[in-house]
Amino acid sequence: MRALTTLIVAGLVAVAAGCAGPRPLGEEDAARIDALQAKYDRAVALEARECAPKDLAVASALLAYERYAAALPADAPRAAFPPAEPALDALLATTEPCWL
Repeated sequence: MRALTTLIVAGLVAVAAGCAGPRPLGEEDAARIDALQAKYDRAVALEARECAPKDLAVASALLAYERYAAALPADAPRAAFPPAEPALDALLATTEPCWL
């Protein structure tokens, strides 16, 4: 009886662990994250670390949160962070005049 109980509990834990993982990104979310990543990569290529390190850090954190939030289940609570796109646009607006 003890072995059966252990087996049932182990099975329930395995099922719960599989269900609790991040959901795969849909095409729309993946395209949005890819577009944001492209803006971030452009800023890094323009050496934003030298020109606007604070803006780069903020944009990096917001991009990481966007990626995390996109993988959450639809009914999961989300923190009230601002979207990453305006921060990335501001980063590019600050960085491009420094080097171009």
